[in-house]
Amino acid sequence: MSPGIRYLNIIAEQQKSGAMVPKAIVWSDEDGQRVYQIQSAVYCSASKIPERRCSILRYLITVSGKRRNLFAEVRQDGSVRWYAEPSF
Repeated sequence: MSPGIRYLNIIAEQQKSGAMVPKAIVWSDEDGQRVYQIQSAVYCSASKIPERRCSILRYLITVSGKRRNLFAEVRQDGSVRWYAEPSF
């Protein structure tokens, strides 16, 4: 895990075009599990991180009326891990 990153459980739709669309955040802690619906998600940008051997996709999402950046870390083996900006 990269320093300062907390990975999240995300429910996403994999479209036949190949696009990934995040639909909900599943938050688990000592109080149980909560699901936060993503009201809107807009794909913004992509960048490659050679030292981490992955590409990062950035989405601007709206959850509970607040806008946040959500990132998909797409690894060379095709696996995807999601994380949000630290203020989430």
